[in-house]
Amino acid sequence: MADVATNGAEGASSTAGSAAAGKVYTEAEVDELVSGLKRKNQELLGEKKSLAERTKAIPDGFDPAEFEALRKEKADRQREEAEKRGEWEKLRQSQAAQFEAQLKKEQDARTQLERELEAELIEGGASRILAGLNPVDKSLPMLLRYVRDNAAVVFEDGKRSVRIKDGDGFAAKGGEYVGLEAFVKGLPETFPNLFVGRNANGSGAVGSATNSGGSTKTMSRAAYGSASPAERLAFSQAGGTLTD
Repeated sequence: MADVATNGAEGASSTAGSAAAGKVYTEAEVDELVSGLKRKNQELLGEKKSLAERTKAIPDGFDPAEFEALRKEKADRQREEAEKRGEWEKLRQSQAAQFEAQLKKEQDARTQLERELEAELIEGGASRILAGLNPVDKSLPMLLRYVRDNAAVVFEDGKRSVRIKDGDGFAAKGGEYVGLEAFVKGLPETFPNLFVGRNANGSGAVGSATNSGGSTKTMSRAAYGSASPAERLAFSQAGGTLTD
């Protein structure tokens, strides 16, 4: 195989500075160097083509400084919008708190209205019925309290009505619930001494205010606390005295 001799200048130029001056190359080495240069040239051409294709998307008159300004403006706008969303979240939370406060206010007002309606149905209704039964002076508050403790308002079939309680349920007679009118009209029989013209010794009369020894009837506070509303009412009307 023939050797190829090159001088220093020509060797440095043709081999991109990779060979020392006066070096003698074989034909195979020359072929390898030429192939390397061709590959490098193809790479450069490929990169140039890729760059050309990418620059096609850039409009004429493109200004990098203007592009950077627009990018910054967009970033600033996005930050401002995020801050506004934060303010909106605070506003939303404030509005939610106001709504809940208003809702609670309306619920409390409804509860109060329900209580007033219940008082009117029970105590108001009982007062009107008792007015025709001639209760003795100052006995009305005790009688109304007794009715209130034994009655409840129920909502059924779209209307409210008063029923008399019996343990955990409601009192019934003849297959029907005992209503307010029947219960109140029976009070003169239960507490005859609380109504004018009733015989205190008649059916359902309460005990005398004095015991067999003639002294005033007494009851301990503990016993009074565990007594039924009817027993308390009768004791108070009979002039009983509480003891410690």
